[in-house]
Amino acid sequence: MFEALDASVDILVRWRGEGLDRLLDAGHASLVDAVVGLLRGSAWETAVEATFNVYGERGSMDVLAWYPQRSTALVVEVKTVIPDLQAMLQTLDRKVRLAPVVARERGWKPAAVGRLLVVGEGRTTRRRIAEHGAILGGAFPTRGNAARAWLRRPTEGAFGGLILLPVEPAKRVGRRRIRRPDEAPDEAPPWTERSEAPGARPGARPAPPANRQLSSRQPLGRPRRGRRARPITDGRSDVGSEGTGSQEPTREA
Repeated sequence: MFEALDASVDILVRWRGEGLDRLLDAGHASLVDAVVGLLRGSAWETAVEATFNVYGERGSMDVLAWYPQRSTALVVEVKTVIPDLQAMLQTLDRKVRLAPVVARERGWKPAAVGRLLVVGEGRTTRRRIAEHGAILGGAFPTRGNAARAWLRRPTEGAFGGLILLPVEPAKRVGRRRIRRPDEAPDEAPPWTERSEAPGARPGARPAPPANRQLSSRQPLGRPRRGRRARPITDGRSDVGSEGTGSQEPTREA
């Protein structure tokens, strides 16, 4: 339906308020910081989040770099993962096309403009690069150590480089169970909970409450060895001539 109307759909995912944004920004910021350090170590001048508004085209460049010895500008696109290739390449091509105008606004007069894609290191990233090797190879033919060597000493001509950099791990988020609104919390019987009563041995399990009913099959105890249980009587004193047998009283004539 949207394709027939030539329309697009934007889906916004929210997770714990701004938790998802902070998590993504942390990885992106670590990559940008690593790229800036790499460029400045090779005598590049850098501008982070360089915004532009040229003939109604608005946006920002993650890093816009300038190498004065070669009059070369470099547009750096930073991604934590490889997203939709078509959209990314279109956006990066627009930034490279507008880079000479944005550079002149900063007092730089580039004779050439290069492009560099920096992606976070990972198995998923390498798999995506292998899956789209032809597309990425045409847009970014210089990779790895060759791209780093060009950054240290840029040469004349078009440049398209791809570099993988490690992403600093974000803080782990602790697990917690999410209950339904109508779900009652788990309640254990009071005698199963350990408590530290005054005078009790630490960690001892308290006795069950007095009103707890015992099972009819539970034994109440057994007599000690060596002793015979006394018979139950009705309270009268029975005297026998022998043993413990009882004898009925005799009536006088």
